[in-house]
Amino acid sequence: MNDEDIKNTKLADIRAGLTQQGKVRTAVLLGRKNGKVTDAMTDLGNFVLQSNPSAFWIYLDSEKTSTPYDWCSQFARNLRTNNGVPLASLAKFALITGKTLSPFKQVDNESPPEPSAGTAIADELVKNFEALTQGGPNGSSAPHLVLAIKNFSDYSDEMLVWLSDSLNPAFRKSKFFKGCRFVFSTQQVSDREKSFFNSFGFEKVNLVEVEPVKLPKTKVASKEEEETKDLLHAPKALKDSSTNLPLPKSLKKNDLSPSLKEDSTFTTNMDIKDAENLLSSFSEIEKEYLFLSSYPTRISRYTLEHFESARQAALTYNWLSRAKSLHSTHSSKDLLLDDNMRKAARTLHASASPEKAEEWTTLASVLDAFHGLFPVDSLHWVAINLQVLDSFDSKIIRSLFDAGHVESVLQFIEESKDLMIDKESRF
Repeated sequence: MNDEDIKNTKLADIRAGLTQQGKVRTAVLLGRKNGKVTDAMTDLGNFVLQSNPSAFWIYLDSEKTSTPYDWCSQFARNLRTNNGVPLASLAKFALITGKTLSPFKQVDNESPPEPSAGTAIADELVKNFEALTQGGPNGSSAPHLVLAIKNFSDYSDEMLVWLSDSLNPAFRKSKFFKGCRFVFSTQQVSDREKSFFNSFGFEKVNLVEVEPVKLPKTKVASKEEEETKDLLHAPKALKDSSTNLPLPKSLKKNDLSPSLKEDSTFTTNMDIKDAENLLSSFSEIEKEYLFLSSYPTRISRYTLEHFESARQAALTYNWLSRAKSLHSTHSSKDLLLDDNMRKAARTLHASASPEKAEEWTTLASVLDAFHGLFPVDSLHWVAINLQVLDSFDSKIIRSLFDAGHVESVLQFIEESKDLMIDKESRF
């Protein structure tokens, strides 16, 4: 999603756009977590229900929805309507949904549920909502439905993936969620939020600045550090910095160590005819997905975004994750494309777009080398930024990075000492 896809809008236009005849599908209210955005979101809900008594409004708080089970449970409890269905039906919906979701509740000390459970719980919620609304005045027609999420940036990466990969497909399969509107509140719209909008399929987002938000800035202690500040790219601190992925294109934006720019160990060695035959059953769009997927060894949205736009990366990842026969799963939960498919895709791509194939091959070798040295994606930004500095110690680190990231950087240094050169108590 580019900046031009985000339209600055007035709150009054959002109110009109969320009515039954309105055209607003997605709105983002920008403001402090516990500031005026909360009241603005409440006012929007009241307006939607007053303008159309048959409408449904669901309000979710990210602080109380840390798992898919929490999210679906709060959906059932917080569903509001004036005349969409009788009050007794709402109560029954909450009760039935609570019972049918109980098998998905994660108990302490238990292993996290399998990915298939995320799809199953989304399908269960949709099924129960469909049964509820069919008994209302709209019958089998799609209801006027608005879903509001407070502070959605505070969701963990796992929750954002569940929303886009499990809940979104379940919504799209149901005619009762056709035309569902979305209202989000957040303190910022960074690359992380834009990536989520892309993966969910929002083409345009209406942004309303309810109140200015001053995010903490990095403090610099010396002239030398001031010169370095503009080169550093650390994620902006949120409530829990561990849930905020770094800028997805960090590897492109920084000069990497020459030692990482080595030839990839992956070779295609496949005849062009064999490659064409192997991929003959795929459509042109699916071949594009395979071309992109064939470059990073470990496939995730993060790795794919080094090669293509966030939207194309999301489309590719979502398609491949559903094509179970084409991939296996890495211990990190990233996908691994079948070797023969990977060779065939690289071979055809090199034939069709030799310059891009050469560029992507080099980038893939760098990315694979980074994964070899630093397996955890969310810490790549640390390695990239530290190499910008001629030398550093804990004092410099604390001066350059905000409090939300200092400990992560220092821990990374401690765990990676064998990859660094000691220069008189500095690295």
